[in-house]
Amino acid sequence: MLAAASFGTDSEAYADASNQMVGAFSSVGQVADAMAASRDAIRIYTVLFGDHDLRVLNEKANLAARLAATGKVDEATKMFDDLLTAYDTMPLHGDGEVAEQPVAIILIPDAQRL
Repeated sequence: MLAAASFGTDSEAYADASNQMVGAFSSVGQVADAMAASRDAIRIYTVLFGDHDLRVLNEKANLAARLAATGKVDEATKMFDDLLTAYDTMPLHGDGEVAEQPVAIILIPDAQRL
């Protein structure tokens, strides 16, 4: 991959490229490759920015949705629980007013199984 050769596999550029590949892999039915790219992005973003960074949380939400859709319900459930805890402990920023935080909305088929 060009990003790996140019920037190394632990760089933000590589994580961004991996994140972009998730959608490409998914669109052609390569879900395992999409999840591997997602895990790469999560690993790198976590090292670079911390586990409460929105890039990490959004990518974890995307991965959890793919896990649930592919029948890996136990791993998806744990990831969703971790996400809820992370969002609950996320500091609000602002001047005393309610701060706006981006929120990922995830639709999961057969969600009652979670």
